[in-house]
Amino acid sequence: MLDLYLNQRFAGAVEVDELGAYTLRYADEWLSSSRGFPLSMSLPLAEQAYSGKRVENVLRGYLPESKVVLDSWSKRYRISDPSDPISVLAKVGEDVAGAAQFVPYDENIATAELLIELDDAEIAELIADARVTGGSMPHIERVPRLSLAGMQPKFALHRLENGKWALPAGRAASTHIFKPGRPELDEIERLETALMRAARQCGIPTAEADVMTFGDETTYVTTRYDRLTTDHGIARVHQEDFAQAMGISPGQKYEDDGGPSAAQYVNLIRETSSAPTEDIATFVRLTAFNVAVGNADAHAKNFGLLIAPSEHVRFAPAYDISSLAPYPGFGQELAFSIGGERRYKAIELAHWQKFARRSGLNADEVVAQVHAVWSRVPDVVGDELKRASVDRTVSGPVEELFPSIESRTRMLEQRSTIVPEGPFFTHEQQDPGASGVDLT
Repeated sequence: MLDLYLNQRFAGAVEVDELGAYTLRYADEWLSSSRGFPLSMSLPLAEQAYSGKRVENVLRGYLPESKVVLDSWSKRYRISDPSDPISVLAKVGEDVAGAAQFVPYDENIATAELLIELDDAEIAELIADARVTGGSMPHIERVPRLSLAGMQPKFALHRLENGKWALPAGRAASTHIFKPGRPELDEIERLETALMRAARQCGIPTAEADVMTFGDETTYVTTRYDRLTTDHGIARVHQEDFAQAMGISPGQKYEDDGGPSAAQYVNLIRETSSAPTEDIATFVRLTAFNVAVGNADAHAKNFGLLIAPSEHVRFAPAYDISSLAPYPGFGQELAFSIGGERRYKAIELAHWQKFARRSGLNADEVVAQVHAVWSRVPDVVGDELKRASVDRTVSGPVEELFPSIESRTRMLEQRSTIVPEGPFFTHEQQDPGASGVDLT
C-alpha cells in the first residue's frame, strides 16, 4: 500500500490486492478540504473507492515506458515485479509529474529538502549515462526517488538560485528535465528547442526550452511547467497527461492502438476545462502546428491538463514538440487522424472541416485557427531553426515542408480570411473560465 500526497497533504491511499486489482481511496480530510482536487480527472473526488484498470492505468502513467529504466530500477531496488506500478512507485514516487507523491504507508513523507549540488563534469556524466541507461542513474550513490514518464532517455534536476544544478531528494522537487540527444535522432535537442520556440510565436503556450552544454555533452533542457517558484520555495502544480485523464493505458496512446481520436481529445477538454473555448482553440492551434512541421508523435501522453484546487482545470502548455520529417526511419503518420487523414503532408481544408464536424466545432473557426498558425510557420520556424543552429541535414527536411504548407494555406483562404466572431462550438456553450487561479 502507498499513501498518496497531493501538494504535500495526505490525500488517500492506493493498493493492489492478491488478484492484481488496483484501488484508490481518497482520504476524508482531503474530500472535505477546500484545497482538494483529484489525482486524475478519470478518478474524480468521491467517497467510494475506485478499483480496476483505470486506477492501474493512472498509476502506470507516472512511470517510464522504457524497459531499460525499469530493469535498472528493479536491480537497484530489488523490485520483484517491475511491471507492478505500486512496487516501482514505492521506490521512485517521491517526485513525479504534477503534485502527486507516493510514499510507502509505513513511512512518513519527507519534510526536509536535500539538494546535492553537481558540477558540470558530473552533469556531463549523467547526460552520457542517460543515453545508455535511459536516465536511471545507476552510478549515482544517492538516486532521487524520481520518475519521469515516456520512452525517451531523460532525467531531472533542481536549479538553484545561483544557477547551479542539484539532485533533489526529500521534499525538494526537480525543476528542469534533461533530454539528451540520441544517435538515431541527430540534432534532436536543437530541433526540439527551435520548434518549441516557434510554436510559442504561433500563439501556443509552451514550456521554456533551451540547448545547454556541460563539458563535452549537449542536451535539451526544459523548465517544468508543473513546478512553481513561490516565496516558500518550489511548489508542485498538479497535472496529468491525456491518457491518464481518459483512464487509458500508456500502450493506447496512439489511435491505431485503440487510443483516442481527435474528436475524443476535443471532448475531453470540453468536459473538463474551466475555459473550454479558449483551451480547445489552443489545442486546434497546437495540432495545426504539429501537422505543419511533421510532429507525427503527438500522442495522448504528449498533451496534458493542469488541475488546481476546486478542480479548476486548464489545457497544459505544450511539450515534446518535434518533427520526424528529418528521420525517415521513424513512422511518418500522425498519432491520430485529422478528418480521417494521418499523412501530415496530405491534410488540407476538407480534412479540417471534417475534423470540426466530428468534434462538434464551428468549421469556420477551426479553419481560421489553422490559417493563423500555418500562415506564420514558414517564417517563424525558419528563423528559429537558424537561431538554434540546427544543422542543414536536419533543418532541410523540415523547411522542405514549407512550400506545401504555403499552398495549403492559400486553399484555407478560399474558405476564411478572418477569425469568425461566432461561437467556437457548433452549439454555443457557456464558458466558465476564469483567468486567474491559485495553482497551489
